[in-house]
Amino acid sequence: MKSEAASFLSENRLTIYPAGVSDAEMVATIGRATFEETWAVHNTPEDMALYLASSFSLNQIRADLADPGNTFFLASYKGEIIGYAKLRTAKTPEPLAGTRCIEIERMYLLQAAKGNGIGSALMEVCLNYAKSNAYEVVWLGVWGQNPAMQFYQKHGFSWFGYHTFALGTAEDRDELMKRNL
Repeated sequence: MKSEAASFLSENRLTIYPAGVSDAEMVATIGRATFEETWAVHNTPEDMALYLASSFSLNQIRADLADPGNTFFLASYKGEIIGYAKLRTAKTPEPLAGTRCIEIERMYLLQAAKGNGIGSALMEVCLNYAKSNAYEVVWLGVWGQNPAMQFYQKHGFSWFGYHTFALGTAEDRDELMKRNL
């Protein structure tokens, strides 16, 4: 039996593939676009500008892509990049100390790409990557008012704590969610 994501992959020309340093400009562009269209209404223009400049500068994205502790996957639909995921091993929340864990730091899709299985396909790729690399837990941080929390719950993630997320000069409290593999 095919999963919803696998069916969407085969029927709609969606491809998800690892990104390398040569993809830095595309990752920076799609990262800025998806973050801004999703979060600009919830933040001041000044805080958004600070966050976008620091997190999605070409130099920062090149460094992130070159870091062996990070793995990026680009989602392309009919040849157009519509989103990406970034996994990283640099942080381990205290409640997960002693486990082999990996964080889904970013899972971003353009608004027009949401609601038709692409997010599920991207999540499936991330989970398969984690399993194939012998990680025990996948975790992530998500703003408590983010509708994506339901998406993560649907994919087997459950709450286990909080952390602070800095966006410009603002600090938000994100909920931490994990999925055991």
